[in-house]
Formats: sequence, C-alpha cells, structure tokens
Amino acid sequence: MSELSVKKVRHIKSHILEIEFSDGYVQIVDFAPFIFSSGHPDYD
Repeated sequence: MSELSVKKVRHIKSHILEIEFSDGYVQIVDFAPFIFSSGHPDYD
C-alpha cells in the first residue's frame, strides 16, 4: 500500500479549502465547524 499525501490545496473562500491527494481524490472541506466549535478564545 502506498502512502497518501496532500498534493495541492486551493483556498476557495473563508474557511473552505479544496484539497487534492496523491491518489487523485479531490475534496472540498469547510473547516468552519471545526474552528468555531473548538472553544478557542480567538474564534468566539
């Protein structure tokens, strides 16, 4: 089995990134729920 890695990341808007993996899979990920649910005081 080969190792999976991130080949390219493109900023779409705000907290949304398009991530391309070494196996050719591309996924759009919205990181806002993760960032704002973390309880970090900088992101109240």
